[in-house]
This record gives sequence, structure tokens and C-alpha cells, in this order.
Amino acid sequence: MSRLRTLWTALLGLTLIAVLGACGADGSAPDGPTVPVGQPVSGGAYVHALEADPNGCLDGTQQRYHVAFNIIRQITDSLVDLDPVSGQIVPWLAQSWQISPDAQEFTFKLQDGVTFSNGEVFDAAAVKGNFDRVIELGPAAIGAYPILTGYDRTEVVDPLTVKVVFSEPNIQFLQGLTAAWLGFISPSDLAKEPAAICAGDYSGTGPFQLDHYTKNDEAVLVRRAGYDWPSAAYQHTGEAYLDRLVFKFLSESGVRAGAVQTGQAHSISLVAAQDESAIVASGAELFVTQPPGMELVWIANQQSTYGGDPVVRRAIALALDRAELLTLYGSGFEIASGLLGPATMPYYVDQSDLIQFDPDQARTVLEEAGWAEGADGIRQRDGQRLTIRVIVALTEQYELLQAQLKRVGVEFLIEALDTASQAAATDAGDYDFYVWNMTRADPDVIKAIFISGLDGKGQNRSWALPSPADQYLAAQGGAADPAQRQADVKAAVDYLVEQNLAIPELTRAWVYAVAPTVQGFAVDGESKLVFYDTWLTD
Repeated sequence: MSRLRTLWTALLGLTLIAVLGACGADGSAPDGPTVPVGQPVSGGAYVHALEADPNGCLDGTQQRYHVAFNIIRQITDSLVDLDPVSGQIVPWLAQSWQISPDAQEFTFKLQDGVTFSNGEVFDAAAVKGNFDRVIELGPAAIGAYPILTGYDRTEVVDPLTVKVVFSEPNIQFLQGLTAAWLGFISPSDLAKEPAAICAGDYSGTGPFQLDHYTKNDEAVLVRRAGYDWPSAAYQHTGEAYLDRLVFKFLSESGVRAGAVQTGQAHSISLVAAQDESAIVASGAELFVTQPPGMELVWIANQQSTYGGDPVVRRAIALALDRAELLTLYGSGFEIASGLLGPATMPYYVDQSDLIQFDPDQARTVLEEAGWAEGADGIRQRDGQRLTIRVIVALTEQYELLQAQLKRVGVEFLIEALDTASQAAATDAGDYDFYVWNMTRADPDVIKAIFISGLDGKGQNRSWALPSPADQYLAAQGGAADPAQRQADVKAAVDYLVEQNLAIPELTRAWVYAVAPTVQGFAVDGESKLVFYDTWLTD
């Protein structure tokens, strides 16, 4: 992890990426003039290939998919930002802030002169309107709503001063504000139908604005004229360097790899392990980050037949050969050491001692519970086969997971669900386990996933029943004392992992490939792409 963190620090935020060598793929000198690192130039159309379409939605408030925020982050700004190098919260649209001792009142002094791309003024009333919209949407504001837990009201103190008031302590609110979930849209857009905003019919304050979005094809952004209010974590002031930013949606990893190798794309997301060596040989560079937040975890649906069965949960936790799964992936992937990833500092909890691989013990656990092995190797009890329904975010794991579970007598039927079908199944709770990760640089990320009473709404993929975890999940979000918050976080994650309600699998990495003509490629503190400081040498 220290090696990866060193690489991350060297490449992110305050440091421009250097070109790896001066030769082309065939060893010849590259075409065109070279520009020394540190002397940015403006202009050019930049192409980045994403691994998927953002499921038809470019509204950060309504989104859950990482791929979407890579686009949204360029269009909308936040009150504050998370510096990816220092880990500190720094000014953005808010130039300063004060927090009451009980963490129930947050007062922000806003930057003057900020406007939306339609010319409307960004002020305290715009902040209030955006926060009130989140509350009106409720759990449909899948990422933003949990950040506003206990929201009472927003007060417009004066045009450039706004106070957000909560009915209970909400210490995680400031960090939550850094995410694109709470990027701002213009006051005139707030009354539009959610579907229209999803389609990109809104104005943000960001350095780019949407030209057009064509589902399953591309999203094209253009530079915002007059932009001059960047995050303190960014490298320059004034407008973005790039004239045009094109996001192509290419689902096949080999096609994405080919795009950056042949110059059809300047950078790509989600580099596959088998493509890494060829990409590097072509002269491109790999850029690796491990996002903070919840690791790739088996989330038990506690109201399903098998997700609610502690014996089955325990057997699956013991049956997962994480080292074997790791062979599917390349740079940055590791065996998970806890429910939260190491980048979720300072509240990461090392739970390595709770994560075991013991298929023999898995078989014993099932046999003692009356699950007898059938003729085909699948266990049965009272005439019922032990067949679980699992939704897996990383579909390349399907066959290997199927084989691992069959070794202990558990049947996993592979279902190839498209994005819409997967969303419908999760919303209906039609699964036993949901294998998913969630990016956020605060431990509160797990509360909305595992706290009871939400029954699948928003991020709640556990359909959680009341348990001791509730007390700790609720308490950690309001604990102003860091030591107390750390104790509450540890109690919550230990309970969830010990009960196998959350079964950690892998530490997931985001691996990008970047062409040698690219300078200033970066991600934010939650591993979302940021193209404000990016420029081209050709």
C-alpha cells in the first residue's frame, strides 16, 4: 500500500504527470513539437474513453455510478474540495466556513462573482435551493441524501453567507460536500423534472459545460468562458486549458486499450490486466489509484432467504479464495483487509484477522446445519437446493466465483444483467448478495448501505434488519470527538464483518492509461477524474 500511495501522491493534484520517454511505439521520435512540463498551453479537443454509459443520467444528486461522476465533476463545482495530496478539506465555492461545537450548524462565506453557465448568479439562495431539492428527492438523491442526514434548514444570512442547520450532529457533512453528489445546478433548473436534469438539461458553475449527451455513445463538453473560481487543490486559475472534452463510452476493454494505443483517445478508464503491458509498450503511462470508501464487499440482503441466513453467510465468507480472484486483475488490486479501504483515512480499520479462506470449514459449517451434498455436488436440505442469487459489480468474476462456491456445495447461477435490469433487481431486493464497492473519503459511506429501516432505498443494498450495528452507524456520523468517532466506526465495521453481513473481497483500484501527449492528468480526493488542469503537447 505504501508503494501505491507514493505513486498516487506523485501523480495527483499538485503534480503534473511527466511523459514516459521521448520515443514512439516503434522507437522513433514522436511527431510534432514538444512542450516542457510546467508550461501549459490552451486549446485542443481531448478524448477520454469511459468503460460504460452513465446509465442515462448526468445529475450528480441522482447518481450512484462512478463512471457518471467523471463527467459530472467537470460541469459542477462544490462548496469545498478534498485535496488528493494532503487529504485536507480546502476552499472552493466557499472561501471559508465555521462549524458549531455541536456540529449542527455550518456557516459558509461564499466566493463573490461566481456564475452558472447560463449567466445566473451563484449565491446563498442557490445553495439553499440545491439543498432543499435534495430533501425533496429523498432517497432518490442516492448519494446526496445521506450526507444531509438530520437536515433542518438552510438560512440565507446575506447573499454571500449561508448557514446549514441540522437537528442532530452531522460531523461528516463537511467532507460530504466535497463530492460531486452535491455539485450545484442553477436556480432556474431546480424546478425541472428529475428526468430532464438526468439528461443534462441544467447549468453548473464548473469549468466545462455540456454540449450534448448521446446515450451509449458520447458526452461532449466545451470550455466555459470566464471561469475563474477553481478549487484551492487545482494548479491554476482562470479558464480550463482544453477547448473540448469528449467522453466516449466503450464497454470492451480491448477496444479502449486500442484507442489509447492508436491515438484515438488521449486516456482511458478501467485498464484490464491483460492490456497493461501492451499499453506501456506503446508509450502510454499507467495511472493507478485506490479509491477511499467501502471495499468490494459481499453485501448480504438480510431480508432474503440466504442473505438472511448466518450459516450460509459464514460459509460463503470462508469459501471465497480472494488470492485466486486477484489473478483476474492488474495494478493496484489487493486482497481486502477490511470493510473500509486503507485510503479512508484516518478512520480505516484493519480487519485482516476477520477475513479467512477455509473451504474445509465452510463445508463443515453447512453440514452441521443440515445441508447435505447432493449427487451433483450442490447441497440440499428439506428438498431445497442451496442456490443463491448474486449481483456482481465486476462481471468478469462470475465464472471463478461460481467455481469457488461449487467447491463447498453452493450453487451460483450466472445471470448476465444489463445496467437497467441490475438496477431493477437491486431496487426490488431480488437478490441474496450484492457485490459492490462505494467510493467516499469518509466512513459514513457505510451508514446508508447497512443501517436498518431504509429497506433498499437509496444506497441501502443490505435491506438491513435492526441490529447493534445501527447504534454505532448512527453515532459515528455525529461524533465530533475523533477518538469517539474512531471507536464507533470500529464497532460498526467489526460487527458487520464478524456477522458476515458484509464480506470483504478485494481492494479495488482504478487503473487509467494516459498518452504521452497529456499533461496534468489527475483525479480528485475520491478518485474522480478532473480535467481542469489538463493540457496537450500536440
